[in-house]
Amino acid sequence: KYQFTSDMLEVSYYPSLNVNHKSNFLVIPSLFNSSEILAFNNKNNFIQILRQHGNVWLINWQDHNRDSSFSDYINEICVLIKALGKFGQINLVGHCIG
Repeated sequence: KYQFTSDMLEVSYYPSLNVNHKSNFLVIPSLFNSSEILAFNNKNNFIQILRQHGNVWLINWQDHNRDSSFSDYINEICVLIKALGKFGQINLVGHCIG
């Protein structure tokens, strides 16, 4: 698990468990939910399920900045992931509890 941090967000990287799958998933929880709930239960761990199909990037939001729009947050994470070079297309997975 690798972590990248900025003023807006922290990103955790979970490499694929299957070398045959080259997909990349960016999991985006709502600004008001913790992403920890997605990996809370070992039996039904959503992150582990996604890792069977490819690499997973999980966003943990930092304190919400009122001057930033949601698209500012998304642009920042997409630039970060693309800067890593070896990853291509990003599949977005939205998540909200409520």
